[in-house]
Amino acid sequence: MKALVTMWYNEVDLCANDKCDQPNFGTVGHYTAMIWKSVTRLGCGWDDDSQTLVCRYLYDTGPGSDDCNPPNMQYQGKDCYGQNVLHSKSPPQSRNDCSQGTNTQPAKKAKKAAAKKAKKAKKARKAAQKQ
Repeated sequence: MKALVTMWYNEVDLCANDKCDQPNFGTVGHYTAMIWKSVTRLGCGWDDDSQTLVCRYLYDTGPGSDDCNPPNMQYQGKDCYGQNVLHSKSPPQSRNDCSQGTNTQPAKKAKKAAAKKAKKAKKARKAAQKQ
């Protein structure tokens, strides 16, 4: 199963542009569905008899959701791919990177890291004062 999901993710190399709304060749729909901004969960199942992998995507349907939230949807007059495919040739390196949005929100990552560093320094100062 992991090999198939990796193969789908590697469709990133077939993207013709940053929105990945068109492939250079082949297909990119598995990749774009996996990284679609509003997708919050991916669940997959394998059927041994038919040698088939099936995946379903859970996407945000809460307040502020719109026609572009289902993965791989394009509605007339809307740039759904531009809004939801935060394309990068440098994929997240860990689950934490992905959940924190570090590939798509570097400023947010830097701010969080600075706050963590400041908190750690404050804690060290307090410990030093007690000695």
